[in-house]
Amino acid sequence: MGHTPIANDHSLLIDPFDYAQQVLLQGRDVPFEDATAYANHMGQTQSLIASDMVILHIDRYLEHLINSDDSLVEAMQAKTRPGYATRALLTNEAARTSAVHLVDVCVKTLRQPVALHMASPAAILRAADHRVEGGNDFTDDDAEKAAIYYSDWLRSFSGVGITAVIFDERQYGSSEETYQPIRNTAEHYDWPVGKRQQQALSFAGGGLSGEVVYTSVGEDVFGAEADTSTVPDSS
Repeated sequence: MGHTPIANDHSLLIDPFDYAQQVLLQGRDVPFEDATAYANHMGQTQSLIASDMVILHIDRYLEHLINSDDSLVEAMQAKTRPGYATRALLTNEAARTSAVHLVDVCVKTLRQPVALHMASPAAILRAADHRVEGGNDFTDDDAEKAAIYYSDWLRSFSGVGITAVIFDERQYGSSEETYQPIRNTAEHYDWPVGKRQQQALSFAGGGLSGEVVYTSVGEDVFGAEADTSTVPDSS
């Protein structure tokens, strides 16, 4: 069971993925292949930024996998129908196990609230399809099917003590109906679900009494692609 995201006037969420890669790694690849090295990288990053919740970019990890694991891509290419590549990705046991291991090591090493940052259902459909050069168009029904696979995929993280899940909707958004299977799973494990927009990150569910909204600070604070979010004063 995870912790509820901190929600008070002094809370701060920082997503430093690109900043940390530029400054700490000097542009080198994020060490996803070594869970301990990745956890240490996140710990070093956290020592600099002191975010109230660590954001783990599992979307970037999945992107890394489909760009480096030929056997996974072959499985994603097995059928050409719309959405199959996403289904193959999210039901691949080796990929799922490695993702859970990565998060588990981070949670145990960092000993702080951790949120999984993931592509929206609509976005992961397009990313997986693009990787296999599928050329498919997608509907809301396809996104709903992807959300069902996502919800089952999330159950794998039930024992590692994550705090919340965040879906990035900045490029491709999905309807509230699409998220229902994901919300059902998240509610079972008491995880708030975050939806990240261009100017805000909002959490709902998971024991929260209402929606918690974090407003975005401009990229110029930490450099290109980095962003910070704070809770607005509700008084």
